[in-house]
Amino acid sequence: MNAPIAVSGIPPLGKYAESSSHGKKSTKSDDSSTTALEPKDAVLYAKYQLLNRAAKLLPNERIAQCMSAVAPMASHVIGQYNLDKQTARYANLKRCESYSCPVCAPARAEKDRQRLTVVLAEAQKLRLFPVMITATIRHHTGDKMAELVDALHAAFDSTFSGRGYKDLADEYGIVSKIKVWEPTYGANGWHPHLHIVMFVSLTEDGELAEQLDELGGWVGSLETIIKERWIEQLQKLGRDASWAHGLTVERATSKIADYVAKFGREPVERSWGADSELALGPIKKAKLGGLSPFDLLAAADGQEGALEQLGNILKGKSREELIERAGSLYREYFEGFKNTARIYIPAKLQKLLDLKNALKLHLEANQVESRKVDMVMIDRYEAWHAVRSRRDDRGRQLRASLLVAVRSGNPDTVEAWLTDHGIEGVVPAAAREACQVVEPVEVVEPVEVVEPVEVVEPVEVVEPVEVVEPVEPVEIGGLKSLSRFKILSYLSPLSLSPCNTHKTPIRARIGALQTISSPLFNSSQQIVRV
Repeated sequence: MNAPIAVSGIPPLGKYAESSSHGKKSTKSDDSSTTALEPKDAVLYAKYQLLNRAAKLLPNERIAQCMSAVAPMASHVIGQYNLDKQTARYANLKRCESYSCPVCAPARAEKDRQRLTVVLAEAQKLRLFPVMITATIRHHTGDKMAELVDALHAAFDSTFSGRGYKDLADEYGIVSKIKVWEPTYGANGWHPHLHIVMFVSLTEDGELAEQLDELGGWVGSLETIIKERWIEQLQKLGRDASWAHGLTVERATSKIADYVAKFGREPVERSWGADSELALGPIKKAKLGGLSPFDLLAAADGQEGALEQLGNILKGKSREELIERAGSLYREYFEGFKNTARIYIPAKLQKLLDLKNALKLHLEANQVESRKVDMVMIDRYEAWHAVRSRRDDRGRQLRASLLVAVRSGNPDTVEAWLTDHGIEGVVPAAAREACQVVEPVEVVEPVEVVEPVEVVEPVEVVEPVEVVEPVEPVEIGGLKSLSRFKILSYLSPLSLSPCNTHKTPIRARIGALQTISSPLFNSSQQIVRV
């Protein structure tokens, strides 16, 4: 983000002027004397400050109602917020669409820039190379703007028409041209001049570099011929121009070098910056100490920087005289270009480039999603009248101050603005829903999941059974060989029964068993007698 700036001639920033990022409340300032402006807020305040001055200088023109008068069928003035671009605008207000208006001129200049961008890009596809011509007229302090403009109109028409120009166009391959006006005010009074973009056809065969070299070779001769025609036509009108500055032709200056380097090899969106050079004339700063029309308007508003510039031109004037003179010069500029199309593209060239369709495709390709929400609704009568006619406690236009609050993207900031300035207005519920702040969710690091271990039932451990080696058979009494197991059976209740079929006396059997060694029982156990 750019650092805040202080703008000369504009009252200090109020507590709502420093807009914040989307969804956050505006920062309030306790400093009542000086407050730095954010660049975008400074521009907004300057526009409306100058618009207010223009309305006072031209009370009977449409500019006096621009961004002030409500559209006939509207019941409310709406402050809209663009969620994607984070910008603010008014809806349901009249606009003058004039190049003399500090609010409307930048938007018109941007539209012109886009048109010129498309023209240059489409010309490139047809192998039309642009050559830029700047033409002016000798002028003096005291010359009227309207008279100079009329002379330039006439000289242009006669220089670039007729049999002589047709022969010139055939010889140099000139296909068509664009005309753009630009006025400034300097030490020698008004300095209106024309920018002319002339398109030259390149042949299909041959290397591009060689053709451009050849083109550069005859640019000088083309300049000489056109300059002679230009001065001749001015003299017929009782005007004149210097040979050095009356008309110049540019080809490979630093301004268009990038276009020359890329021409024919790849498309360029902003062909050598000519679109900006030509389209932004009304809002760019004048060169060599001159003043643009809006510099004059700022001086008429009493802004010190512009007054100082004008004072360097009009020596010996008091501050009040400079302010009055600046207002007069601004009105003169307005009248001189009131009915003049600032950019002229011939119908023949538009048809050749299929400009209407090309511009449509360009706008569609560069269209950016734009979600808008109505942040505040002001009744068209008393409430809006208070906004458009009042200033805040630091002398700033409330129209601009409200837009800054809307641009914050925070409904609470807008409501606070309405309360602090005593303006009746409504912040729609849809605005709160669209601009609600979503608290960030704390991100919890995922816990590593451990696969469950299969539980194996414990296996019952069985004690190993001691294996007893069989005992050698022994002779016992009248019995035959007995093994250990037979001894156990021999002692069983059945074997001890008196009815036993062995017919061996019980006492004899027990006595025999007693003679068996103890290892059979792992210890010398006594046999229970029965």
